[in-house]
Amino acid sequence: MTNKYNILFQKYKPLIGVSLFILIIILLIFLNSITKAPSTPQITQPITPSVTTPVRTITPTTILNEFPKTNPQQSLTFTWNNQTIDQYKEIKLFSVTSPLIRQENILRIADLFGFKDTDKKKVLKTNNFRWGSENRTLFASIPQDQMFYTNKDIPSSSLPVLNDEKIKVNILGHLTALFGNAVANNLTANSDIRLYKVTMDLSGIAKNVTASKPEATIYEISFRQTIETVPVVALSGTSDIVTISIDRNNNIVRFSVYGGLSDFKELTTSPSITTQQLKNISPVKAIRITAVVSDSIDEAYMNADQISLNVNKIELAYLQEGLSLHPVYLLYVDMTGKDLAKASAIYSVPALP
Repeated sequence: MTNKYNILFQKYKPLIGVSLFILIIILLIFLNSITKAPSTPQITQPITPSVTTPVRTITPTTILNEFPKTNPQQSLTFTWNNQTIDQYKEIKLFSVTSPLIRQENILRIADLFGFKDTDKKKVLKTNNFRWGSENRTLFASIPQDQMFYTNKDIPSSSLPVLNDEKIKVNILGHLTALFGNAVANNLTANSDIRLYKVTMDLSGIAKNVTASKPEATIYEISFRQTIETVPVVALSGTSDIVTISIDRNNNIVRFSVYGGLSDFKELTTSPSITTQQLKNISPVKAIRITAVVSDSIDEAYMNADQISLNVNKIELAYLQEGLSLHPVYLLYVDMTGKDLAKASAIYSVPALP
């Protein structure tokens, strides 16, 4: 009998070994699944404003790096209307020595908005900050060079309507409190006062819609900075550095910062490209840095194979990316294309040869 069992064992020994190996693997997988701690979601991105992301992202790391080329599938045709850059021969180069979005400013602004230590939320990524209290949220990221504040309380429509002068004075007062006199005095309004009111959609979600002056409960202005009268712009969807919205009671409803600087230093000078060089490189290197107000129209332009651009104005500017300030020419254009509604936009083209 023993010999019989030995024969059977030898016959099925390989199968038993494989079965034991599989059983051990299954056991290890089970133990790993019950001992592994649940992952914590990583908060790295704020709620983005209602502006579509620009067509292409600029990613050079130094001031002289070449910008990425236009999407090769999209053909850009320019009509220049006798616009030139002949007045620009030499361009000064600068770099940022003190950015607006730095830890001391972030903590001070959080305190100004009334956030407490108990309102601070856990954020896993280094140098990101987030506070939340009832309907108010503040997010700031030093690596992303962005800051956003939102207050979802619905502004009262029963208070008196503010006139333009009062709106500007109130907003300038907020900017001075947030950043100090030097920065506030260096901010130049890049828009008229935008007027909004809050409405509820069919699903009960509050939305801001354009309104007339008597109906408006939210007033908004966007700003750029300047260096020696030359504007500093950012990839904010509107090209602006700071946008701030207030209600009739002078409470800040929304506040956003893309880039910005408290101080800078001059590096050197460089020759500018010529008008002819600008015309030559624009179809290849022009980058749209503003979004169209309508998301659907903006997306249609992003996906279009061919776009015609009518140039109305050219302006020298510094496009900020972190501590770098890239000299660019801003092309203010009207865009058209097949089956596309006419839309205005700003394109940037590198200003250095």
